[in-house]
Amino acid sequence: MRSAFALYLGLAACAGSVSAEAPQAEALATGRDCALATGACGGGRCSVEIDNGCDTPVTCQLRIESQCQTAGGDVGPANASTKHVTQLASTKNVLEAQTNCGQGTAVATKVEALTCI
Repeated sequence: MRSAFALYLGLAACAGSVSAEAPQAEALATGRDCALATGACGGGRCSVEIDNGCDTPVTCQLRIESQCQTAGGDVGPANASTKHVTQLASTKNVLEAQTNCGQGTAVATKVEALTCI
């Protein structure tokens, strides 16, 4: 299980979602060419800004996953998502999701999906 966790951390680090410094914003696909998104994750939380450049409203949902580690060294996933949020054309909005690791600590957090329709 620890080797799988090490692999997860390595992949997450390559993807830019794990950093010792402040999280860096990165571009995210929304599923709509006219709706652009950037986001950053850290400490069990992801924050994504959506710039709706579409001529119509878009409805988006953010899903995230954290790898949580207990004091005993056990590692497991925690997931969170936002509600479906509709925003008007030509507006910006921020979606935030926070995982709950219970007694553990979020050691890696990533966006699982950002879908806009």
